[in-house]
Amino acid sequence: MKLSPNMRLASISLGFAVFIASLPGKGASAAGADEASPAQAPAAAAVSAPAIGTSITSAYSPRDGQWHIDWPGRLSQHDVVYLSPPEDPSLGLPIGNGDMGALLWTTDHELIMAINKCDTWDDSPPGDFDNWGLNEEENYTSLRHCGRLVLDFGCPVFDLLYQKDFQARIDLASARASLHAITPFAQVNLASYASADHRVLVLRGETSGTEGYPRQARLERWGSRVFGHWYSLVVRDANLGLGGTSTSIEQNRILITQKLRSLWFVLAAQVIPDGQTKRDRS
Repeated sequence: MKLSPNMRLASISLGFAVFIASLPGKGASAAGADEASPAQAPAAAAVSAPAIGTSITSAYSPRDGQWHIDWPGRLSQHDVVYLSPPEDPSLGLPIGNGDMGALLWTTDHELIMAINKCDTWDDSPPGDFDNWGLNEEENYTSLRHCGRLVLDFGCPVFDLLYQKDFQARIDLASARASLHAITPFAQVNLASYASADHRVLVLRGETSGTEGYPRQARLERWGSRVFGHWYSLVVRDANLGLGGTSTSIEQNRILITQKLRSLWFVLAAQVIPDGQTKRDRS
């Protein structure tokens, strides 16, 4: 699916789609007890005087059962902020709603969103189980990867060498991930979140530049391996995990259908231009 050079990247809704629901903490302070000075106490008295005027304050009110805190300011001070592009998945920005989740990171010219779901389990066949058996190594019951959404901007917009300004942020209060990059080639603004109500992942994007760089959105899945024992026992068959995948396009949506041993799932993506009505999307 290719986007026209001058077209703003609109929201990309994924009909398949984990975030960390942050609970506000309880603040408490106490005025310390005034203790009798050992120098003023009688020589035989080894016990300090009783506390006077002890008080406890809390942001939680038992009268109305509510937290009275600065929201979202109190939580926002703990946002995770990047001042350089997250060029490795281990540095990626996580989003999700407890059911669907994604991890966002960059290459020099791409944004990659790895998509997963909590219940895409591939069950092993019934029968005896041999933990270190070579034949069972890639047949364990395991959670399978769902796919990736890749936005290719056609220029090194995330290359550290060309950054005039860059910031990525995990906004804890709103459970959003955002990226902002300015280079000599283009400017990109991206924001993504997982909708709990609609059970989709949303990626909103805007890009501008002086050149007509080709931009492309891809939905892809390149298999899913188990590696149950990590590197202790590896079955060196490059074809493992690649079967059961098919692709199609329906109503302007890209679909990847994956058939596992005990279930199947569908990953879908659609480009929705800004200003398009809900009826136009169907």
